[in-house]
Amino acid sequence: MTNRRGMTLVELLIAMVVAAVIGASLVALLVSQSKFSERLTAERDARTAARTPVALLGAELRMVDPEWGIESATTDAVQLRIPYALGVYCGASGGNYIVQLLPTDATLFSAPGHAGYAIRGTGGVYTWYQEATLAASNATSTCTSAVPPIDLLQGASLISLAQPATPPVEPIPGTAMVLYRRIQYSYGTSATTGHRSLYRQVVGVDNTPVEIGGPYTDATQARFSFFLRAAPTVATTTVPADLTTIVGLNVGLPGRAERNPRMAAQTVSSNLSTAFYFTNRRF
Repeated sequence: MTNRRGMTLVELLIAMVVAAVIGASLVALLVSQSKFSERLTAERDARTAARTPVALLGAELRMVDPEWGIESATTDAVQLRIPYALGVYCGASGGNYIVQLLPTDATLFSAPGHAGYAIRGTGGVYTWYQEATLAASNATSTCTSAVPPIDLLQGASLISLAQPATPPVEPIPGTAMVLYRRIQYSYGTSATTGHRSLYRQVVGVDNTPVEIGGPYTDATQARFSFFLRAAPTVATTTVPADLTTIVGLNVGLPGRAERNPRMAAQTVSSNLSTAFYFTNRRF
């Protein structure tokens, strides 16, 4: 029988020390990777909070006409008349305007919240009227017998709009008309996160504002500022007395992560602000 030499105590201690060093290195690597992953997740959440409402804001704000589209404005809230459909005037019938709609998105058109319309006048200036009554119409003869006659588009939709209480001079057949909704964008404190968020409310439809973006860092960055006709490239937080001089909005969207990585010294944020010029031009 052959004697087998075992490990000495020194060899065992050396093996334990080497294993401990390797184990500690692996633990440190895993902790580092975990922190890195948490940091990436927090940064992604902050960017998502900042970017979520951008598409909706762009689709609506770029449609606003500065001559008649701004009802009220502060750094915390703006209320706007936002066009959603375009048509041509055919004529008047029974106290209503008969309008042929140009092709429009069916989902967008059927959404609730019609608030009124604007009529294009001489010089391209629109005059708005807050008349919420809108109904489908089959008065095709009002269009075809107009002077000049209005050709009906294939599959054309006709609508009837209530005339304002004090009707203007009757428009010429073929005059452009715009249907609009009244929408308010505002910043406020979220009941969910406790932080500042962006809200949207269709006036006359939504009983309470609907949260569309957030959470954001604070009111010094999450706010509206304004591009004015006299200086269209510099945003100011001073609201002008004449709202028709506002040609665009700068919307502060400083997203923040809802949860910070472990042992993070500061809140992870993504400081985004986006400029939206009305009628999609900088004037």
